[in-house]
Amino acid sequence: RAKLAPGAQPLAPLLARQRLTSTMSYAPHLPRVGSPAAGSQDNYADIAVVPTVNITAVLHGKTKRAVSISVPKRMTCAELKRHLADEGVVSVYGGLCVLSEEEGPALDDSEDLEVEEGQVMHLQSASQMVNVTVFATAASSPEGALYDEDIYELVLPGESCGAALKAHIEEATAGAVRPLALFLPSGHEDAPPPPLLDAAPVFLDERQVVIVQRALRAIEAPAMAVGAQPEASALPSGGLLLGLRGRLLRGRRGPKEVATARLSLCSASALKVRGSRLCCASKEAWASCAIFDVPDAGYFEVTVQLAEDTPPAEAPGLAGRWMLGVVPAPVAEVRTEKQRKTMMGLGYFVTVCHGHPAKIRAPSMPRGTCGEDVHALPGELHKGQTLTLRWAAAKTGGALQAQVDEGEAITLPYAPAPFDKVRPCLVFGAGPAELRVLQLEGGGVGGA
Repeated sequence: RAKLAPGAQPLAPLLARQRLTSTMSYAPHLPRVGSPAAGSQDNYADIAVVPTVNITAVLHGKTKRAVSISVPKRMTCAELKRHLADEGVVSVYGGLCVLSEEEGPALDDSEDLEVEEGQVMHLQSASQMVNVTVFATAASSPEGALYDEDIYELVLPGESCGAALKAHIEEATAGAVRPLALFLPSGHEDAPPPPLLDAAPVFLDERQVVIVQRALRAIEAPAMAVGAQPEASALPSGGLLLGLRGRLLRGRRGPKEVATARLSLCSASALKVRGSRLCCASKEAWASCAIFDVPDAGYFEVTVQLAEDTPPAEAPGLAGRWMLGVVPAPVAEVRTEKQRKTMMGLGYFVTVCHGHPAKIRAPSMPRGTCGEDVHALPGELHKGQTLTLRWAAAKTGGALQAQVDEGEAITLPYAPAPFDKVRPCLVFGAGPAELRVLQLEGGGVGGA
């Protein structure tokens, strides 16, 4: 056994100490959060010190709660969201809105924050959008007659307050409906529902019915003084509200009724419904659309009748333009702009609103184009003419056909796969635009 020379040290401890020294020399130099401990002799002159403060984070939702937490004094709004998620205050920070005041605007993610000790910050989750039926009616006249009644299929935030919901409805209808009062019928009450207060929280469910008392326009009330509007306190009578609620709730067809209807609305966005007539209620490009349920997804047809001439090809913008088509059932959702873009990108559409001949759009075509010409199908249709789209699935291949009036049915060069489950769809470029869907007669929400 070898012996160590006098004064020599064992080799193993030397190697271990060398490895430790090497590791320490390459250790990352991390900044410290907070100040050095009292009496510490460490030199922090070259280290960036990040001071912290205690704040109260108030989370708003169906249940309101407050949490005290220590956060960096200076940070961006996005960094605050991530910090709250890391500390478990919120499960995820995607879709989270930060407000310095409860009724104030949401702060941008890039905004620099400098919070003080004890400051209160408000957090709101981005509300999920839901499909809502809005029944808009004007205030009753002294004789008790209504000036008008309109039904809209809108996409609105699931969580808001009375004042915010009024603003959302006015925006979603492009100013056509200016709400004075809102009512949420439940279908189980014998008494009319009270009007919603502006500050009251509102939680809407999918397929919710909202009754809106809207302001009269001058053209609808010629006997009124110019510029005069009915007061918000002049609410419709209890009997009227109960009648409207009954009509709307009966208009929500159950599964048995849907099975016997030729067509029924499945989902819609920014759409005004008058029996079988569907009107664009938005000025935004391709924001107004309707997707229909059908009794048999393997064979159906949808026919629209024009209320006005189609715009000529040289007409600027998208006003008055529309497309009729079929879309895959898995993407038949239109609550968000992303869903509507996906639906349009995966659908097969015919348009007669971009000059002669008619055109077809298919998923394989580049986006932003009018589509491919279908020379056998006329374009630039006139008021009173009809366009029919027919889908027939078969094991050997599906056929998508289009027909103008009583003319020849033209088999289109593009069609879904025979195993695809598709739904008929109508999309408006921008208002004003109106079409009559013949298969909705006698079955649409709101009656004929």
